[in-house]
Amino acid sequence: MALYHKLARAYIGINEFQEALANFQQLLKISKEIGSRAEEATAYRGISMSYSCIGKHIQVIFYQRKLLEIAKETGDKQKERGAYVIIARAYSALGKKDKFIECENEALRICREIGDKRGEAKNAW
Repeated sequence: MALYHKLARAYIGINEFQEALANFQQLLKISKEIGSRAEEATAYRGISMSYSCIGKHIQVIFYQRKLLEIAKETGDKQKERGAYVIIARAYSALGKKDKFIECENEALRICREIGDKRGEAKNAW
């Protein structure tokens, strides 16, 4: 799994997003087979990042929502906040300002809930 992750990150570094996507998808497949939710979350984040780089915002939202499910399931508030921020950006790129605001407000709520002043300031830009 580590090799697929490293390869995918390397491909992103050289702007080979389709190759990165293929490696993140392999990581996802293996992580599901062995039941590693942490690696599954990493794969979803990478797949989402790859789609973001090629401007496929609907796919970004889809995979970030998968990541969001895992973050909520595991109680990882930082990952949950991060997913909402990325989903908000994707909605903004799609011109869906109401959804953008909704997701940004969720990220802000989480920041306040966990006392993340730095995250709260970032959301206030």
